[in-house]
This record gives sequence, C-alpha cells and structure tokens, in this order.
Amino acid sequence: MLEAMKPQNMIQTQTKAIADILVLAIYADGHLSLLEDEHLKTKIDNLGWHESMAPSYYLNLSIPKAREANTREKVTAFLEARANLLENRDQKAEVYRNTVDLLKSDGLTEEESEFAGLLKSTLDL
Repeated sequence: MLEAMKPQNMIQTQTKAIADILVLAIYADGHLSLLEDEHLKTKIDNLGWHESMAPSYYLNLSIPKAREANTREKVTAFLEARANLLENRDQKAEVYRNTVDLLKSDGLTEEESEFAGLLKSTLDL
C-alpha cells in the first residue's frame, strides 16, 4: 500500500469515493461473483474509516448508486465525480491498481477491461 492510500492520509470523502469506484467496478460486467464480493469487502475494510459509519453500512449505500450508473455516460460521470475528490497521482494510481486487482479476482472480462481503461483515462494516468 502506498503512503497516499494509508487511512490517516485520506479524508473520509476520499475514502468513500474510493469505495464507490470499487463498488462500481464489480458491476462492470453485469456479473457479481462471490470472489469479487469477498475482495471488495476486504479492500473497503482496509481503506479505514474516520467516522462511526461501518464500512459494510456504507457499502449498502454505495450499491444503489453504482447500479444507477447503467450507461457509459453515467459511468463516466460517476467516475469523474469521484476522481475529482482524489488529491494526487499516487492516490489515483493506487486506486487504479486496487480496482484492476479487484476486477481480476474472478477473471478479467472484456467489459471489465473497458471499465479499467475508462477509469485509467478518468484518473489521468
């Protein structure tokens, strides 16, 4: 984990933005696997939380937002809004690496590869 991704170096808004990106990623191929779900929960738990809201509770709030991003335009807008909350290139690169790692957890599909490319472009990497 890069220094930029350590919980003490992020504000809660950034933590939530990263969680939202990870949640959206698992919907990229329209198939939710148990393996992806387990990896997602682990990654979100490891982000660290600075408020009383449990990561699992936030996950439940994030899922409907991700499901609403059901067109390329909505996915792009969703990613842009969250990317704008990230402060530096190291943080963005780590978000990208963690997202790709999550996508690969059950095998990378064509849709997931396209999502990864869109995320990389949105993060200006």
